[in-house]
Amino acid sequence: MRKIAQAEREFYARARFALSGDGEYPGKELTGGGLLIVPFALPDDEELEEIASCGKNITGIANTIFISPKGNARHGPGLKVAIDPPDSVSPHGKNTSVSFDGAIAGEPIPRKLYDQVIQSIELNRSALEDYWECRILTDELQSRLRPVE
Repeated sequence: MRKIAQAEREFYARARFALSGDGEYPGKELTGGGLLIVPFALPDDEELEEIASCGKNITGIANTIFISPKGNARHGPGLKVAIDPPDSVSPHGKNTSVSFDGAIAGEPIPRKLYDQVIQSIELNRSALEDYWECRILTDELQSRLRPVE
């Protein structure tokens, strides 16, 4: 997501430069109606990212849980767990990924929290798999998730 934000900032900087009349920006084109068109494409190694951020009221887990659909992911299905801070609304902080088969990657995760995440995966596997496969929207995912006890 950070690379996307940088690319967007660069795009708008180029557009402002082209509109300012301070010179020519390579690739700038003006259509007959005066509409500015600045060619823009993301490099192949960057992806758009979408993710559902779920708090304790939905999951029953004190830490924020991030759930993403497959999209262009280069990994299998799993949940991302906010570690520091535990109630982060951004998936780009310190976190741990827990796959649907229980493998972990990232920050160390306390055993109790890991057990809660595994319980949540087992309890909600059908909804999580439907979201991963892009068969349901985020609002349906959240309505189908059952909190852990």
